[in-house]
Amino acid sequence: MSPRFTFLLLALAPVMLVSCPALARPLVVELFTSQGCSSCPPAEALLGELAGRDDLLTLGFHVTYWDDLGWKDTASFAGATERQATYAGHLGEGNVTPQLVIEGRKSVVGSRRAEAASAIAAAQAEMATGTEIAVARRNGRIAVTVGSWWRRARSSSWT
Repeated sequence: MSPRFTFLLLALAPVMLVSCPALARPLVVELFTSQGCSSCPPAEALLGELAGRDDLLTLGFHVTYWDDLGWKDTASFAGATERQATYAGHLGEGNVTPQLVIEGRKSVVGSRRAEAASAIAAAQAEMATGTEIAVARRNGRIAVTVGSWWRRARSSSWT
C-alpha cells in the first residue's frame, strides 16, 4: 500500500465511519483452554460446532498456566494467558479453563452449552449497530483499536 493511499485512508476514516451504515459483523466468541485441562475437551467440541456459524467469529487460546502441572501444552503461548488476564480484570473474574468469553463482555464456563447459548443470544440481542474503532499513528506504525473497553483496560491496541 502506498504512503499516499494510507494517508488518504486515514484522513477519510472518520468520515467513512460516520457516514457509512454499520455493517453486520460476527459476534466474537473466545475459548481459553489447555491440553492439560480435563474439563476442556467438551468446551473445545462446542467451539468447533460454533465455528460453523456465519454469525460468530470463534477463537481458541491455549493458556500457559497449566504447563507447570506436569503437562506441557504444545499450543499454549504467553499472549493467550495475558489476554485472559486482561479479561479477568475487565470482567472482575479469575482465570479458569475452560472459559468462554463472549464479545469481551460476558464469561461462562466453556463446557456449559446452555449457558453459552444463552450468553451468545443475549450478546447478539444487545449488540450495538456499530463498533467503536480508533485509528492512530504511533512510532511510525498504525494502531487500530476495536471496541471501547480495550482503551480502558491497559490501553491495549493491536498493530
